[in-house]
Parts: sequence; structure tokens; C-alpha cells
Amino acid sequence: MTIFLLLIILVLLCYLMKIVTHGEKEKQTVKDQPSLNYQAILPQYLKKNCSIVLKKPLVSLDAMYSIEGVLCDLDDEWLLIETMTKRKKIVRMLRIDTIQSIKEIID
Repeated sequence: MTIFLLLIILVLLCYLMKIVTHGEKEKQTVKDQPSLNYQAILPQYLKKNCSIVLKKPLVSLDAMYSIEGVLCDLDDEWLLIETMTKRKKIVRMLRIDTIQSIKEIID
């Protein structure tokens, strides 16, 4: 009886290992997909009022889905955007790979 239970446990462990390794392979294939290169597109939005839609929420920057403001500075990996609140200006720093889309806001 104990041998039977050990065999069942062994089979379940093998099954779980298969599921875990299959999940890791899926994550790797998603990262391997090419994304739009915003490093080439962003310089045309420099010093302009624009809206940036994010791939995922950035709670630490108080940006859930999008950020609107003036694109101040640009680097290979980072960008600086200046947003206005009711009372003051806030400068935020974002990684370029967190951008899903960008568009210019024309007043």
C-alpha cells in the first residue's frame, strides 16, 4: 500500500514539474516577440505635449494606465516627462520599454 502511494506521489511530482517547465517556456517565447522600438520614435515628441499609454500600471509613479505631459528629456533606456497637477509640476522618469503607445496632444 505504501509503495502504491509513493508511486502516485512520484507521478504527481513529475506532472507538476512538466507544468512548471512548460510555463517557463511560454514566458520566454512572449519575451522573444519583437516589440515596437520607441527609441527611434520618441525624439520627434521631445518638448511637445503628449500622452503615453503604459503596458502595465506603475503604482509607484501614480500612473495606472497613461501619463500626459511634456516630454523633457530622452535617453537610451529612460525618458523624463513633466506633468502638471492642480498645484505644481511633477517630473517623472519612465523606462522606454514600459511604453505601449504615444501620441501628441494638440491644444
